[in-house]
Amino acid sequence: MSTPTSIPDPSTLVNTRMRLKEEPPAFIRFVGTLPKRKATYVGVQWDSAQRGKHHTKVDNEEIFSVPKRQNADSTSEEDPALAQSSFSFLKWTTLEAKIENQLQLLEQQKGADACHQASYSDFPVHYDIQRTIGDAVQERYMVDIRDGKVEWRDKTQVELVGMQQVSQRYFHRLDRLNVVSVNHQGVSRIGNLKALATSLETLDLSCNLYSAWEEVLKIFPQAPKLKILMLSGNRFNDWDKLPQLAKEMRSESEALPFTALDTLVLNGTMAHWSDAENLVEHYFPHLKEVHMCDNFIEHITHESGENDAYWEHMEHIDLMNNKIASWSDVQTLAHLKSLQRINLRKNPVQSIQAPSEGEFPQLRSLSLEQSQILKWSDIDALHLFPALSDVRLQGTPLEKQNGRATTRMFTIARVAKLTSMNGSTVSKRERIDAEKYYLKTCADSKMKDLKYGTFDEKKFAVLHPRYKELSLVHGNFEDFVQKEEQKPTAMKQSLVHVLIKNMSSTVNDATMHMEKKLAPSLHVIDLKKMCQRKWKLPVHLQKLYFTPDPEDLFPEELDDDNQEISFFGVRSGGVILMEERDLDKEKREAEEKKRDEEERERQHREHLERMDREKDF
Repeated sequence: MSTPTSIPDPSTLVNTRMRLKEEPPAFIRFVGTLPKRKATYVGVQWDSAQRGKHHTKVDNEEIFSVPKRQNADSTSEEDPALAQSSFSFLKWTTLEAKIENQLQLLEQQKGADACHQASYSDFPVHYDIQRTIGDAVQERYMVDIRDGKVEWRDKTQVELVGMQQVSQRYFHRLDRLNVVSVNHQGVSRIGNLKALATSLETLDLSCNLYSAWEEVLKIFPQAPKLKILMLSGNRFNDWDKLPQLAKEMRSESEALPFTALDTLVLNGTMAHWSDAENLVEHYFPHLKEVHMCDNFIEHITHESGENDAYWEHMEHIDLMNNKIASWSDVQTLAHLKSLQRINLRKNPVQSIQAPSEGEFPQLRSLSLEQSQILKWSDIDALHLFPALSDVRLQGTPLEKQNGRATTRMFTIARVAKLTSMNGSTVSKRERIDAEKYYLKTCADSKMKDLKYGTFDEKKFAVLHPRYKELSLVHGNFEDFVQKEEQKPTAMKQSLVHVLIKNMSSTVNDATMHMEKKLAPSLHVIDLKKMCQRKWKLPVHLQKLYFTPDPEDLFPEELDDDNQEISFFGVRSGGVILMEERDLDKEKREAEEKKRDEEERERQHREHLERMDREKDF
């Protein structure tokens, strides 16, 4: 095991990675003295823009420079890695004291069994001690055996009969490990893997201290069956050297390309899209999945044609939380014949362009959550994707403008092949209801325009490209609307008799309820205005609920002002409850929900990255 025995010469740590406990990872970029100061300082480039308070200058004198990459994927000249960095100067004596305490702890632990030793992840400072994957695996997976007892790392002791034989089988099976997770373990070297896991298929090296691809690529000759590699949170100095490094490896008879790898996770590595192109072209031509989240990518610089051959196996491209705004960038991937899933969540994509013939032939899942999609014409474009069946649009301006229910129904009606939306299955019944509701809405709009002489047939066809097709399936709703308009008012609608109760504690009124006969086509917003006239509670402070049974403890909220009350099943004999919104409470709950969602998203992403299916031995 790579265990340091003395405090390192600080000059040997320049351009290596380090991590202090409870702090973000960082590059060490400088070691030396500063103007007007005698002490030795360490210049640190943090991975976080919020951590550091300084730049690379002291008293207007530049102390060190930071390598800057040419960013072919951005319209700006700024390197995203630098833009998301901050700098500090730390006294070497401070780091030296932490390292010395660490060495003393290691010295005290000599001779102790593994389970009584402190885990490396608990050490106050991680720096480049040339710690290998094997070192981390030995610490994480081994047990200590004494006098027929096995003590695991949770300090639980279990006495077993025949433990020696069990331990021998355990150690013999280490070479059969196919899933290894050593994230956050201060690993910076590959080491000898052949003796450890010749059957290795999944390797999680996330959030370690790797800074060079030249080192990482040493994995593949030793692990020929490796399929999944996770490198999230590592930052590399040699991205631009990938093509040249491939040439050198070929000249040294290395087994390039590495065709077993099918999933590569590079989240939070500040990789450019061009880096993914280089990795696929020179090293991993059989990749099926590439994850490039949180990398501040602005443009996808994929050139169709010859490059498509290198991407012919690609099925899933994950670009969540980047800076892609134009669909023209996504369009560069249109000729990848195996591409099935694209994740553009939390990208400022503003529009969608319908594919031309032969484009996106297998794309079946597209996530545009929290994008900037606003127009129905973009949804109509989705209908023209030949295989698209799963779409996510939560948190878009389109949904905020039209409400969740309307957005869902109109999207289902406009995109014929959808079988799932926002992670929820679209049933046959829901599709029929959505298409009929959409047809009625279109027919209402058309008849009103005809009535006032403002109807434009060409414009209507552009706005509602599926209207004629759906009319052939479900019938002509124009005739229905026209007949409804011609009926006497008393016969036109079957009014619903409901009791409306004022549940607000701040509204003082002698009459806290009223009985009303309401038209099923009454919109929720108009019902709120009715309540405002009666009880003087402003519309924006109202929350309305409906229950068909006064004893029901879980009434349904009428949460879409643009919907008719019939949409929520309001019917005679039911009760409508008016409650007053607590804006302060809603704000707190929204903030808490946001924190919870961010935490769940972080945990989910870590879970997917680790795929920690470690087996008991």
